[in-house]
Amino acid sequence: MKRANEAGQPAKESAERRAGAEGNADQRSTHRTQIRARVTQALDRVRQALLHHVNPDTLRTAFYALKRKAAPGADRKSRRDRVRAKLKEIKEELRRRMHGPVREQAEWLKQAVAGFFQYHAVPTNGRALAAFRYHVIDHWRRTLRRRGQKHPMTWARIGKLADDWLPKPRILHPLAKPALRRQTPKVGAVCGKAARTVLCGGRSVMSVPTAIRNRPE
Repeated sequence: MKRANEAGQPAKESAERRAGAEGNADQRSTHRTQIRARVTQALDRVRQALLHHVNPDTLRTAFYALKRKAAPGADRKSRRDRVRAKLKEIKEELRRRMHGPVREQAEWLKQAVAGFFQYHAVPTNGRALAAFRYHVIDHWRRTLRRRGQKHPMTWARIGKLADDWLPKPRILHPLAKPALRRQTPKVGAVCGKAARTVLCGGRSVMSVPTAIRNRPE
């Protein structure tokens, strides 16, 4: 019996060590979780401190204020490949509508040009709008001239048609208004109500008659 007890003692000690190791692992995992939560909270406070003044209006204003020679698309300038692709689509559609009524062609071109302006008519992109309209008019003129070898479609006539139907380039999305700046009140400023002048740095509350009248003795 004595040997049996001695044989069972190491097994008991190993079980106690395992239980202690598991407890230490739980404490370590809990400690790591707490550290991560503290770090996350600290990062949130840093973000709030650094980005409290950033709003959509300031981002939009900074976006429009980029240099004109910046990369296409970054400063809201129309990309040449996309403009060329759109002009190619218009040219092919005009070829398909070549023998249709001029009024139907004009109505369709009006919608196509207006849709292009609706997206691209932003500040610093006026030249691209004018160039796009010019090339559309040129494609329209060439298409009408292909109706017959002696079709009298001159630049004067196509210009009049374009002025009657096609929208002219203009900025549809102006710059955002600058955000309101925080103003520091000046000493001696006067508010709307006399009882609130102390908030603007003016006379003290004790100089207001209503504040002295009910003053406890």
